[in-house]
Amino acid sequence: MNHDRIDCFCQVMRKEAALFEIILAEEKLMTLAIRERKWESLEKAIRGIDALEGELAQVESEREGIFDILKKDAGLGADANFYTWAVRLPTDIRDGITELYRCLKSRAMAARAQGTAIAGYLTESRTVLAGIMEELFPQRRGKIYDKRGGHRESEMTKVILDQAY
Repeated sequence: MNHDRIDCFCQVMRKEAALFEIILAEEKLMTLAIRERKWESLEKAIRGIDALEGELAQVESEREGIFDILKKDAGLGADANFYTWAVRLPTDIRDGITELYRCLKSRAMAARAQGTAIAGYLTESRTVLAGIMEELFPQRRGKIYDKRGGHRESEMTKVILDQAY
C-alpha cells in the first residue's frame, strides 16, 4: 500500500469537491439572476461555470488516473469500484477516505440536480413563451421569418421584452 499515493488521491478528491462547491455557488447565482432578470449577472455566472468545467474535467481525470493505479497496486481489475478497493484499506484510513468520497459524490449530485433544475426551468419558460407568441401571432403558426421574409428554424436566442407591454 502506497500511503503517498493515497494521500495524493485524497488531495485530488478534496480539490474536486471544492470545485463542485464553487459550481454550486455559481449555479445559485445563476438561479438568482434568472429570477431577478439580471441578465448581465446570468452571463457572468455562465462564464464562471464554463471556466470551472474545464478545470473540473482535468481534476476528475487526474483522480481517475490515480485511482486506476491504486486499484492496480491492490491487485484489482479495472472494473473494480471505489468501495471494493476501500474495503481492503486499514480501518483508520478507510473511514476518512470513504467519508471524503461520499462528500465528493454528494456535492456532484447536488450540482447535477441544481443544473437539471435550471435547465428544466429554462425549457419550461421557452415553451410558455412559444405558447404566448402563438397566441399573439397565430398567423405565423410557429414559424419564424428572417429579414428577407424567408422561413428559418427556431433557435435558442435571447428574447428581450419591454416591461411596458
